[in-house]
Amino acid sequence: MKKFSRMLMASIVAGSLIAAPVYASDIDAIETQKKEAENAVNSLQKELETALGQISQLETDMVVKADEIAQANVDLEAAQVKEAEQYEAMKYRIRYMYEDGGVAAIEKIFTSGSISEMLNQAEYIQKIHSYDRKMLDEYVQTKNDIANLKAQLEQEQKNMQELDAQLTAKSDQLSQTISSKQAEVANLDEQLQAAIIAEEQRKAEEARKAAEEAAKQQQAQSQQNQQTNTPSGGNGTNIETPSAPSQPETPSQPSAPSQPQAPSAPSAPETDNNSGGNTSAAQTIVNAAYSQLGVPYVWGGTTPGVGLDCSGLTSYCHRVAGISIPRTSSAQLAGGRRVSNPQPGDICWTPGHVAIYIGNGQMIEAPDIGQVVKISRVRASVYVRYW
Repeated sequence: MKKFSRMLMASIVAGSLIAAPVYASDIDAIETQKKEAENAVNSLQKELETALGQISQLETDMVVKADEIAQANVDLEAAQVKEAEQYEAMKYRIRYMYEDGGVAAIEKIFTSGSISEMLNQAEYIQKIHSYDRKMLDEYVQTKNDIANLKAQLEQEQKNMQELDAQLTAKSDQLSQTISSKQAEVANLDEQLQAAIIAEEQRKAEEARKAAEEAAKQQQAQSQQNQQTNTPSGGNGTNIETPSAPSQPETPSQPSAPSQPQAPSAPSAPETDNNSGGNTSAAQTIVNAAYSQLGVPYVWGGTTPGVGLDCSGLTSYCHRVAGISIPRTSSAQLAGGRRVSNPQPGDICWTPGHVAIYIGNGQMIEAPDIGQVVKISRVRASVYVRYW
């Protein structure tokens, strides 16, 4: 009988989960979209970091370039002064030679004692003139070189400013795109959590219906077996009553029919859950955990709907079910009954952390500072039961 009920329960539950892959595929699709969006954000972040690095280096180069332009301006002004000074000195010597000293110079040439001396005097005058011309040409060339360098530096500075503007615009665009993608990731995360919750609720409802159906089937089977196992006399069930006067001291015969009270077995599906337990309390614990999804993690928090830490969440869920458990994770491990086959409503324990198991390899937890109560994949080294 018990074997039959277990087989019946297994077949009904298995049938109720046939449609699960459809919902699982939806969750997988959302997880894939979320992963793609997260990868896009990471890629954009790297691109933004590169652009910001280029901007930083460019701004450093622009400072150096500005210093070079300032130095070129100083050098250009100095060259212009030198050119002007050389030009004035040359004009002075020419004026002296050809205006004030012109007669004396010519006289020196023609009163020379020899042809050689005369040529030397003429060559001297020519050398002075050539020197002046050479120096003036050099100063002019220096001035022009510096002016060209300044123009080149200014053009490079202009190019840098344009590139800086382009990189700044690019970084602004990347920042906007990243913000948009982050919002997309957050939206997908909300969709994922909602899909997981909906899937878990659907499975829980199907499991509940399956359990009810199994209980009905088992009760019907029990009643049928009871009818089959009644005295084989069939219509002679009342024939044995005449024998009662011969044994008036045996009232146990009337009580014998009460033995078929074994039909209380229909309650077995509620307790046949990993060595028994109050499944109603377990479901209350799970429902309480679902009710706190999205509540912020607060270290030491024990206020539902406002702020909870991990052991605050597990304590609250059990309290809703009328079960008092210790406050800390280590005490919750020590105070409960360890089980090897976890059921929804059990506590998932790891060193320093606890959560509520909700079935299908998932748990509801208050993870850490900056996060909220959410559904996660199970991470547990020990499972503890209080119900």
